[in-house]
Amino acid sequence: MEDRVTSLTESPSRKDKLLENAGDLADLLTKRAGIKKVGIVGSLARGKENPSDLDFVIFLPPEKVLEHRIDAALRTKTPWYERLDLNESVQDSLKIVLGSFGSNGINLDVHFLPESFDKKDGEMLKSMFALSGDPSYMINAVRDILIFDSSSGIFKKETIYSPEQISQLEVLNFEALKSLVNDEQRLDEFAQHRGSLKRRSSPAVQQVVERFKNRK
Repeated sequence: MEDRVTSLTESPSRKDKLLENAGDLADLLTKRAGIKKVGIVGSLARGKENPSDLDFVIFLPPEKVLEHRIDAALRTKTPWYERLDLNESVQDSLKIVLGSFGSNGINLDVHFLPESFDKKDGEMLKSMFALSGDPSYMINAVRDILIFDSSSGIFKKETIYSPEQISQLEVLNFEALKSLVNDEQRLDEFAQHRGSLKRRSSPAVQQVVERFKNRK
């Protein structure tokens, strides 16, 4: 993992700019907004040579994550940071940081993941998967994520969920994908969603079909 982090910090200027902006946002949220944990996922976290955008993750209590998912599903126009109950000073600072993203031509995608959960949160998690445009997002994010270390100011690999929690997410992910396979309308919507499986003939969807058959 050390080599992976080193490759990020020694990467070309595009990566450096993305990491610098991500670090500014992470520093503000963790030091002034009361957010305990943030991270990056996607192409930047995976070490892609020329990442096209920045996928930023904010960890919140499960019920807050669900609220954000509902807002996204309803396509409300409320900025994500206005739902974090930030004071006016922090919001003003945040707008400045976010403005630098636009001036640098960086597309920022903000995602929310539960900071912790257990079996009693099963129904809430199930709703999160059902509301997601890409049910596999949470599992993929857990595999790739780099967490911001406020003491060093860099993003590092960190275990965020226990094996039992990962297993719980995998079951819910399977159930969500299975519902897509059995729901023509939702499968069509899923196939058209940016960043998701591009078509129903995708090997990932076919794999779910086969797993479903084997479980019957």
